[in-house]
Amino acid sequence: MSENKNEDTFFIGWLKIIFKAVQSGFFGFAIFFTVLLLSKYLSSLIGNSENFTVDLSDVLLSLIGFVLTFLISLLSNFSPKSKTTDVEEPKFKGRLHQ
Repeated sequence: MSENKNEDTFFIGWLKIIFKAVQSGFFGFAIFFTVLLLSKYLSSLIGNSENFTVDLSDVLLSLIGFVLTFLISLLSNFSPKSKTTDVEEPKFKGRLHQ
């Protein structure tokens, strides 16, 4: 029973990591796609292009955002995490009060 419980917690832990990475990937896709749409819209307003169209190539280009943020989120789970950060306890704290 104990081995099965450990396997379940391991599986659930991996599912959480993958879910967070996919969620970050969708956020990256949305950011890239929004920037692309805004730049195309502004280009059509200025007059550089006559039509405002969204092609399949625009969606494929936005997939770069998904892949990059997915990988960053996934790989950040494998980096060693420090116990304190510079924001919580700065190294130069003693120098400030002298």
